[in-house]
Amino acid sequence: MNKFEMFSLRNGGDLIIALTDPEGDGSNTRILFVLILLIVFLLIGLFLSIRSCIAYDKKVRQHIYRLVNSQISVTPDDFLKLREQYKLPDGEGVYVIHNTTRDLYYVGQSIHVINRLSQHFCGRGNGDVYADYVYQNEFRIFIIPLVKSGYSTLNALEKDTIAAYHAYDKGYNRTRGNQN
Repeated sequence: MNKFEMFSLRNGGDLIIALTDPEGDGSNTRILFVLILLIVFLLIGLFLSIRSCIAYDKKVRQHIYRLVNSQISVTPDDFLKLREQYKLPDGEGVYVIHNTTRDLYYVGQSIHVINRLSQHFCGRGNGDVYADYVYQNEFRIFIIPLVKSGYSTLNALEKDTIAAYHAYDKGYNRTRGNQN
């Protein structure tokens, strides 16, 4: 019966793994080879999986950027004037508020996107966005209608838009978006 022993030693901060072959017949070499091969295949699979996720994320970001760039952007003051003068049609969508002074983003969603968006600049939305607006930071607003987005839910569109603009990591959003 072959005995397979494995032990580790700490040596100068490096982990050393030593295999012993008490029988001296080399059978442990085959086991070691199989273990190394298994580890290599697992690492290759992990690498390909990560690479696939990165490629998917890049495609999603590009789609979101195309959606936003296809929309007209307005300042908050122009938006509020247009809303008042023309009674803008309200509907489902995601909005992007870009603080161009500080290069920060806020992304939100609503089934009444026009009404919800206006609340942010009247003190009934994100407090940090409103504070920067009061302190005269410059903003641009974009609206992505759900019907033209290619998404089936507001939650999915909002979540991908938050990720694309890093609105959670480096912006005003306090969550990564609602769950589907």
